[in-house]
This record gives sequence, C-alpha cells and structure tokens, in this order.
Amino acid sequence: MIDSTLSASKGQRQCVMHTDSRASVAAHQRQRAPAGMGLASHCAFQPAFGLVVTDVLFIQGAGEGAHEVDAKLVASLAAHLGAEYSVRYPAMPAEGEPMYAAWASTLSRELASTEAGFVLVGHSLGASLVLRYLALNDVEPRPAAVFLVSAPFIGPRGWSGADFELPLRAAAKLGTTMMFFYHGDADEVVPAAHVGLYEQAFAHATVRLLAARNHQLHDDLSAIAADIRLLH
Repeated sequence: MIDSTLSASKGQRQCVMHTDSRASVAAHQRQRAPAGMGLASHCAFQPAFGLVVTDVLFIQGAGEGAHEVDAKLVASLAAHLGAEYSVRYPAMPAEGEPMYAAWASTLSRELASTEAGFVLVGHSLGASLVLRYLALNDVEPRPAAVFLVSAPFIGPRGWSGADFELPLRAAAKLGTTMMFFYHGDADEVVPAAHVGLYEQAFAHATVRLLAARNHQLHDDLSAIAADIRLLH
C-alpha cells in the first residue's frame, strides 16, 4: 500500500466534444493543451458522482526493470490522490518476456481481493492486459472505471501480438465501462496515433492527449489522479 498526504484538485473537467468519434490524432494536436496539461479530446459522458472509490489497482508495463521504472508513476499517482486512497502495485511475472496467461493469472488473483469501489490503472502493456482481460472475462465487482496510460493498440492497424490483442468483442463488452485514455504526443515508444485507434474502438471513452509528454508521462500522473478524484 502506498499512502501520501498530497491531494489533487476536484475542479470540474472540461471536454471538447467531437461528433465524429473517429477524430484523428492530428485534430487533437491542433487543439493541444499547454505542456504539462491534459486535453480531454473526446468525452461522451461525465463521471458518475456519488461513487465511493478509494482503492486503485495499478498494472505495470513490460520490459526488464519495468516494475522499478513504473514505481515512479505509482508514487506520483499516490501523491496526487492523497492518503484516503490505497494504491496496490503487484509485480507482474517475467516482465522481460511477458505472456498473457501468466499476467492474466496475476491480475485475476489481485481482482479476487478487491471490493466494490475500485479502479484499474494500466501503463503501456499493462493497459493492453487490462482491456483484453475485461473483454474476455466477467469480473465482479466491476471496476468503477479504467484508466489506460500510453497504451499500445494491439490489433488491426496497430501492433501485432496475438497474446495481448484487443478482442473483437471488446467494444460491445466494455460499452458501459467508464474508460479514460492518456497518451503523450512525444511518446518515444508507442506512437501517439495508437490513442486515435482506441478512440475509434471505444466511442464512449474519454481521451486525453498530453502535450510534450513521453511514454512515462514524465513520471507525472496528476491528470489521472484528478480524474479518479472526480469519481467521488
């Protein structure tokens, strides 16, 4: 458990609405927010107030040393959420050579100990895992929302990799799941165009393209923390 005494503002989130859910990344870039700020480029609905969300389950990305590297993201998230939130951060097996079955098994064990009022946060391949797992499994209790950071789109027009590929049924299965995507337009690992593919796949999702941010969002998850806090 990671606790902190810092908290984020609960100010209202503003959304720029698009009538075409296939709005391109280029369009987002024309409406880019200043460096360090988040841009809500598509928002089909507002978060449901009244939810009691206090637990966060954070899923790391892949690569040797990824758990240690992503710990900085977890620390930032915890610091901006404040002490009233609990952040769990399990180590995923064989992070240098990730396999869906092994990662899904770990995620399943973590979900078994959750109660209503939790959210899922996934970074990079961890975000792809979260999406595939939720699309293929009936999870109870359901997460109040999912937050996907620097997520590679694995599937047609994105990256190959059947083990973590987004299932065709994902849009229908996750159509009522509150979803937020965050991507830096300076991501040196996963091209920013991938978030545009997710916007097409999930028309109801909120998408934030963050100006001048890299794959790790410069170790600053204040935008994600602010959106999580709006669930209260």
